[in-house]
Amino acid sequence: MDDGSFDRWTRLLGARLSRRRAGISAGRIGALAALGLAESVEAKNKKGKKKKKKSSRCRSDGVPCRDDGDCCSNFCGTSGNFSAACGGDRCLVIQDAPCTSECGCASTQLACGPSACGTESVCCAIEGAFCTTTCRCCAGLKCEGAECVPA
Repeated sequence: MDDGSFDRWTRLLGARLSRRRAGISAGRIGALAALGLAESVEAKNKKGKKKKKKSSRCRSDGVPCRDDGDCCSNFCGTSGNFSAACGGDRCLVIQDAPCTSECGCASTQLACGPSACGTESVCCAIEGAFCTTTCRCCAGLKCEGAECVPA
């Protein structure tokens, strides 16, 4: 706003309001501003006091689940090697991933145990399963012709 526009605006405002009315209006504006500031501070204080959500821990392999979000692996299903014995959906992990339960391996071609390379408790390929290296097969097996066979 240039000086000329500001002068015209103040003259227009001054011509329409007496000093008494201007004082009352200024007081009202100040009161409204203070009220708005108080509400803003109150809202800010309430914002900081939100209810804390329950901590949601993800579930490890082999544990019952309802959907992928329940599982640390983000994979809930029934395709594990022992799915019939385990019953229902379980949190599953893929080949070479650490596991804690036979119910947690994501394929009928995998079992939870030590690998042929000595890695403890991983989902390793069982006899007859596809492999690319011996380390992907379970202990006591080797990878030959892309298949886990007895060592």
